[in-house]
Amino acid sequence: AMSDSEAVVRWLVEQHRRQTQEITATMSLEGPAALVALQALQDRIAAFGKEIGFADLLYLETPHNAYLSCYSVQRRIDALRSVEAIRHYAAQHAGTLPDSLDQITETPVPNDLLTGKPFHYERSGGTATLSAPDIPLSGGRSPSVHYRLTIRTADAGGPKR
Repeated sequence: AMSDSEAVVRWLVEQHRRQTQEITATMSLEGPAALVALQALQDRIAAFGKEIGFADLLYLETPHNAYLSCYSVQRRIDALRSVEAIRHYAAQHAGTLPDSLDQITETPVPNDLLTGKPFHYERSGGTATLSAPDIPLSGGRSPSVHYRLTIRTADAGGPKR
């Protein structure tokens, strides 16, 4: 026999264990699937906490936000790897920027891990932009990615870059 208080505490610990396992499993999914599943899980956890009257009791109430925090740095690194691939392409093609990321075959160009798609690339004359959208999160938005690239050649009055 256990007291009502002990039964409640044991029940809460079990709920916490189950939710932590589900969060851990969901965070192992690929970016786009993880973001959708984690947002749904986060909404369920919030509703559960509100239903039992302990909205802030659970260990990780915002797994979607935690996932974005963990992977936003890797997203920026992948964007910078893409910028370097573009620069390498330009160096190999007389300072000309590629028309699309598909033209780059000499070096790998990573996809945006949070969308599972290539970064948005647009060329306009001698300038290009590489970007990725911000992702909504509870209490704000994750930082977007936006780089503007201009290749300066040696004959344009400066060192070749």
